[in-house]
Amino acid sequence: MDQRSANKKTLLMVDDDPAILKLLSGLLADDLCVITADSGERALEQSGSFGGQIHLLLTDITMPNMNG
Repeated sequence: MDQRSANKKTLLMVDDDPAILKLLSGLLADDLCVITADSGERALEQSGSFGGQIHLLLTDITMPNMNG
């Protein structure tokens, strides 16, 4: 990991639409460490297994099984 990557804030992005995840994570990846999840359940798994601090959560409000 280079110095710039080590200084990035971490964003957890949750959306059930893969096109939105791909588009937004691509746009934000230069400035943030972006973790994506396609469901609320997966977001909980991702946040639990991530070794660092998650600074921001961006989530879809309406998703199957578990809302944002």
